[in-house]
Amino acid sequence: MKKSWSELTWNEKKAKFSIFAGIFLLLSIFTFFQTPHPKIEDLKEIEIKLDREPKFKKSRGKNSSNWLGIYSENIEYKLDGIDYKYLKIESFNKNIHKDTIITIKLSEENIYEMVYKNEDLTDYNLTQIHKTKNRTFCQIIFFSGFILNSFPLFFKRNPVYKNYYSEKKEINFIKIFAFLWFSSIIIAIIYLGDLKYISGSEFINH
Repeated sequence: MKKSWSELTWNEKKAKFSIFAGIFLLLSIFTFFQTPHPKIEDLKEIEIKLDREPKFKKSRGKNSSNWLGIYSENIEYKLDGIDYKYLKIESFNKNIHKDTIITIKLSEENIYEMVYKNEDLTDYNLTQIHKTKNRTFCQIIFFSGFILNSFPLFFKRNPVYKNYYSEKKEINFIKIFAFLWFSSIIIAIIYLGDLKYISGSEFINH
């Protein structure tokens, strides 16, 4: 029968803290190896004529994602991820159709900038800022989780304190961690300066 948290020995609790510390450490490290935003000078600029209507797509499942497919000469060019969020959707829907000629900057078949008659339909600079701040947000909350779960590992036994009635009570690390980790999320949001950098909305007004 599975034990409740209060029934676990201190060594069993430390084992669980070490597992979570390892998970948060791996997540923290992963954020440093995410695919970087390509430099504007490294992008290939081409002019294309659409041979069919653009198509907005959405993957199914719990972690669904949206992207835009643009087609020319039997090639699908894709605008996805955070770059997709910064698409000027009203102007795009109004102007971009079959036989429209546009200029795109891309890496492989991924679009990072789209221009129609001198109007930038995406925003490379804002997208780059968004990606950087989004990554920093993840680094803050993941590394905070690693530090908090590593802290109990330095104690040979569960630390105690005396309450108002001079009774010895074990420190409840779970409640302390929940409060401190939530605080780290608030600090990270304040650092970002805008909730749009962690928003799940399909498009961002800019």
